[in-house]
Amino acid sequence: MRGSPLIRALIVFVALLALAPLLWQMTRPAGATQAPSGPVTPSVEAKPVKMELTFTVPPKRVSVMHLSREVWAKDTPGAEEEAELSISWPKEGVELRFKVDWPEGTRAAMRVKITDSEQNEQEQTVWEPDKVLTFK
Repeated sequence: MRGSPLIRALIVFVALLALAPLLWQMTRPAGATQAPSGPVTPSVEAKPVKMELTFTVPPKRVSVMHLSREVWAKDTPGAEEEAELSISWPKEGVELRFKVDWPEGTRAAMRVKITDSEQNEQEQTVWEPDKVLTFK
C-alpha cells in the first residue's frame, strides 16, 4: 500500500469543504439571494365616482367611509343627495361603509347609486344603520 488511505480521505474531505461555498453558490436558485417580500399590490390612483343617495325618510346624519376613512358626510341631508367621491377603484371592486342615523322609531331605507369613471352604474339598498356594500 502506498500512502495511507486515511490521510487521502482527509485530504479529499478538506478539499470538498474548501469548495463548499462555491458549490453552494452555483447550485442554489438565482432568486434565493433576496428574502421573499410580501404580495405586491399595484397602487390604484383615485378616480372620481358619482354617488346618488335617495332616502325614504331623511336621516339626521349620513356618512360614507372607504378604507376606514370618511370620504363624505352630511348632517340633515334632503330626500335626495348627490356627491362626487374621489376614491381608488381597483379592478376587484370597492367596499363602501354607510352609516345612517335615522330618526327614532322610523323604519326607513336608502338607495345608493354609484357611477364609476367608466360610466358603469350600480344600485343597492341600505336598510340597516351601519352597512358595508360592495361595488364591482
